[in-house]
Amino acid sequence: MRLGNPFQHSPLIILHQEVYQQILTSASVGYPHEFCAILGGEKAEITRLYPLKNIAAEPERFFKWSPQEFIQQWKRIMQDQLEWVGVIHSHPHGKPYPSHADHLNWHYPQLSYWILSFPQKAEPKLLLFQWSKNGFVQQNYTIQE
Repeated sequence: MRLGNPFQHSPLIILHQEVYQQILTSASVGYPHEFCAILGGEKAEITRLYPLKNIAAEPERFFKWSPQEFIQQWKRIMQDQLEWVGVIHSHPHGKPYPSHADHLNWHYPQLSYWILSFPQKAEPKLLLFQWSKNGFVQQNYTIQE
């Protein structure tokens, strides 16, 4: 599998509208648990969502995916001839900013890191982050057809 580096290609990440809708639907279906997925695409463009089941002991507060399912989705990215370009998860009960656990468990600094928030199923807010030496830095993105 190719590991992407979307921020290397553009300061503005492109998220396809269809993927955005899939994110909202998947997170809503999984509510009140945290939703998690990996993102596929090319360069700075995210074109595909690969959902993962949250197997965390406290799925309302944390996300964790099974290694076996992750490998299956990783293979799908390769079959689709895409790059792994990011990770997304939701904070269904809080703000869309990286938590202490997010900081401790992030191991792919070149990938995009997305957090969706929708407390009490309110208006969703999706933020994008990039890892830097000092932690996560919020970045810009656009949603395109």
